[in-house]
Amino acid sequence: VARNSRGNFEWVSGTQIDVTERKHAEQLWHARSEMSGDWYWQTDAQHRFVQVDYGSSYKAEAGALPPDQLLIGVRRDQIESFDPPVGGWDAFHARMDRHETFKGVAYRVRRPDGRIAWVEADGRPRTNDDGEFVGYEGVGRDITDRQRITEELRDSLALVDALFEFIPVPVLLKDRLGRVVRANKAYATLLGEPVDTIVGKTAEDYLEPAVARQLAALHNRLLDSPGVLTAEVTYQTRSGRQFDALVSKASMTD
Repeated sequence: VARNSRGNFEWVSGTQIDVTERKHAEQLWHARSEMSGDWYWQTDAQHRFVQVDYGSSYKAEAGALPPDQLLIGVRRDQIESFDPPVGGWDAFHARMDRHETFKGVAYRVRRPDGRIAWVEADGRPRTNDDGEFVGYEGVGRDITDRQRITEELRDSLALVDALFEFIPVPVLLKDRLGRVVRANKAYATLLGEPVDTIVGKTAEDYLEPAVARQLAALHNRLLDSPGVLTAEVTYQTRSGRQFDALVSKASMTD
């Protein structure tokens, strides 16, 4: 600002700075702070990758995704090493066409070294200053280790399930109210009843009252003092079948 000898303004000087890039950077910063992941990505309105930024601690070369130059300019379904998520790529891109936010979309990635990796993506639509849809932004996570643990757990549960079903020892599971949640074939054979006629029932429904009361007493003792109980019980079913059994009951906790 300059003034003349009478103190009046003669001219004003100033500068203008284009802050578009700074504003864009701030928007990216806020987006990344709101969503956590191993990398940040953007796509255009046709769902093609236009940006992939890996986190400082993420090793892209050893991780689930190939280097970003193999991603830029293409859609996920155009990358041969990407297997479709549940529902397929068409359904996934249909959600993006509707501009829907999505979370936890997982798909498999086949690495060049033959290793199988897993990726999980979250995304939300992005717009320009005029409110027009210009693509998506989001984060990706390498969930390979998590997926491996999940698959190992699933295999373990399948093994336990098979053992439960085919072990020649009668086994059943009950809830806190004494209702049968599950019974194996050996238990059903011992009672002479089909499995589906036992599940959902209490002992009172398929055993004589005196026997049912004895088993209920054991059940209630376990509720009061969790642990393991063993007792000799003379079974008598409603159909008249009678046999002696050594019963072991154990409580299960969360």
